[in-house]
Amino acid sequence: MTIVPESSAPQFGVYHFAYSRFFYLSKSSGIKVGITKEENLPMYWIDQSAVKSLPVITVQA
Repeated sequence: MTIVPESSAPQFGVYHFAYSRFFYLSKSSGIKVGITKEENLPMYWIDQSAVKSLPVITVQA
């Protein structure tokens, strides 16, 4: 767990959480639902052993 000083909390939040997220369906051992940020596409799906994936919706931060 990272302890963040109060004075830097807003910058920490913007840096780590202010990005679009993708909800997706993936097929590995079964159908799964996931969420990831754009910079993780498509490696995140591959790391999760998915053979196919489909972005369903993008959510803006």
